Amino acid sequence: MFATQHIINKRYENIVSDSRNYKEEQRVVDFDRLNDHKDTFEGLDTGFCCIGTTRGKAGKDGFIKVDHDYVVNSAEVAKSVGCKHFLLVTAYGANKDSSFLYPKTKGKVEEELKALDFDRLSIFRPGMLLCDRQESRLGESVLRFCFKAMPNFVVKATAISTDNLGKAMVNRVSIQSSEKIEIIENKQLYDFL
Repeated sequence: MFATQHIINKRYENIVSDSRNYKEEQRVVDFDRLNDHKDTFEGLDTGFCCIGTTRGKAGKDGFIKVDHDYVVNSAEVAKSVGCKHFLLVTAYGANKDSSFLYPKTKGKVEEELKALDFDRLSIFRPGMLLCDRQESRLGESVLRFCFKAMPNFVVKATAISTDNLGKAMVNRVSIQSSEKIEIIENKQLYDFL
């Protein structure tokens, strides 16, 4: 599907993939000076954006900077150098009119990216992301434990592993769509595995 995968990140990562049918190249950029790195985005026709942090980890201002500013700036730079299809991870319940910071920020980002007028914009709204984290999150640990006892249809409606989210995003690229903008909720993500 892709000849080369370019990973644009703030630092080098040891990335493990279950399939290496492509060349991989990591590019490190300063997200605070993204316009200085436009050349990093040149020649990329499909962009995947999974940038995010938490308010607990970064504070309110840091959360907005990462989850709004970095995401919107990345999309603007990608669009300016010819990116045709942009795929974005936001969150279940994203809503620019919410009175809560997290869904409001995610909703604002969605609206701003819609206005950029990509040839195709795919917005993925996962529920709880199931993954091994370096930091401990008590609430997530409790929910993860509860999911083990729940029927599969409940889990599919409310959560997805980060591995499966990534697979669904990649698989979505190869599926033609007449929709210029598509919003894919958590339960629908399983249709692309």
